[in-house]
Amino acid sequence: MNYNFLKMLDKCADKYDFPVLDNANMPVVACKVSLYADKADWVLFFEIISCTANAENNIYAFGPQIKELGIQTCYDAYITLTMDDEDDYVQDLLQYENQSAIPVYVNKHKLKVDLSEEALGSIDKPGGNPSDLLLVRMIYEQNANHFWLEKGELFHNIEHPELPLVFEATEWEHPDIIEDELPSDSEFFQSLAKRLDDEDVEITTGRVNTDWLNWIEEDQLVEALVEWPEMIETEVQIANFEEEYRVTGYNTLYKIDFSGPYEWVSKAYAEFGQDMKNSLILRISEDIEEDLYKLSWKYKKEHGIITAESTDEELFEVLAMEADQGYLSTVFLYVEGEYDKNSEIARIPKGGACFIWQINGEGAYLAMNKERR
Repeated sequence: MNYNFLKMLDKCADKYDFPVLDNANMPVVACKVSLYADKADWVLFFEIISCTANAENNIYAFGPQIKELGIQTCYDAYITLTMDDEDDYVQDLLQYENQSAIPVYVNKHKLKVDLSEEALGSIDKPGGNPSDLLLVRMIYEQNANHFWLEKGELFHNIEHPELPLVFEATEWEHPDIIEDELPSDSEFFQSLAKRLDDEDVEITTGRVNTDWLNWIEEDQLVEALVEWPEMIETEVQIANFEEEYRVTGYNTLYKIDFSGPYEWVSKAYAEFGQDMKNSLILRISEDIEEDLYKLSWKYKKEHGIITAESTDEELFEVLAMEADQGYLSTVFLYVEGEYDKNSEIARIPKGGACFIWQINGEGAYLAMNKERR
């Protein structure tokens, strides 16, 4: 038995550099294993089709000549509605009038999928709208052969000369890494190790367990019901607020909280962002500027201060990410704020307001300079 083969896989599994099929961050749709070998060398590939924000194909590779063992690359936006990589929201498939012949692209190949009620009824699932995960699985079941990469694509990812195919399968006995099982515990991987020593050995798949339903929860098959949060607005007085947040000129201060952790950014934008004009945004990290560029958001920057004429919900999401990463984002609403770059103090003019994201939390402060009659 080729113990070096099993030892390598076990070592990677110990470090979680081996496919984990019940990975909550990478819910599995389908998987494939391929062994390529000659008398001098071998490469073992895994392709793990998963779906979170979009469909992905995660490529793992193992072999004595591979520099970095484990995951090599991820083909994201693996399924799109058009040839545009940005058009990867699979829920939009349900908007087509003819549900029995919907055009989709899998790794740039145009295919058709049947998402009619009859087709969806073939999978035992709870009541509710089908999740992204289920839709991707439906596309896979009807077009399975188009999901897997060609040999040349696999070897191109590891910059390795191509080897002859020895074995490939979508069904095998995979170890439960979370439960401390190792590849060497699997009859299938033991069989592959023997085959590397002896070409006459017949590879056995062992107790097959790679069916996707073995590794996901039932509630992942339907869209989660997300409740729109309520906004809780409480007038407060904080003695050191100006010192801590470097904002002055307000005469009313509110603490803003939300009743739930989901969709609170959308709620905040609905309450404040739509009227945001001549905004002034302070203390933005360099990484966030890359996101602003991707959004094609028009703004000016001077002395580290960003100003813009308007905003949208995507910008609010970027600022929320900024706050979650520990940066303080101070955003003026309605009218342009005044900022003293020497003292680094922002002043709210009459009729203005300042929305301040709370660091590492869902809440915020709203400081307002209400005009007195």
